[in-house]
Amino acid sequence: MYFWRGSLYQKVGDHRKAIADFTVDIKLQSPESADIHRYRADSYLALKNKAAAIKDLQNAIQLYKKMGPDADSLLRVTMNDLAKLK
Repeated sequence: MYFWRGSLYQKVGDHRKAIADFTVDIKLQSPESADIHRYRADSYLALKNKAAAIKDLQNAIQLYKKMGPDADSLLRVTMNDLAKLK
């Protein structure tokens, strides 16, 4: 539920509330979800918090690697996004 509400907050531009909901979702329900880390990174970037976005993208990369070949395309996109920030 937190993921979905966070996604809605993100769509309407309330990135602080989106980050709060994504963070709760990560802690309570989905600590191994690479996608939620990517979504939260997008909100951090919208708020100009580059350091937090980098950390979330790094976490997402590690989680995508654990997912194996099915996540290769998401892994490559995330690695490219991270490279652009460094």
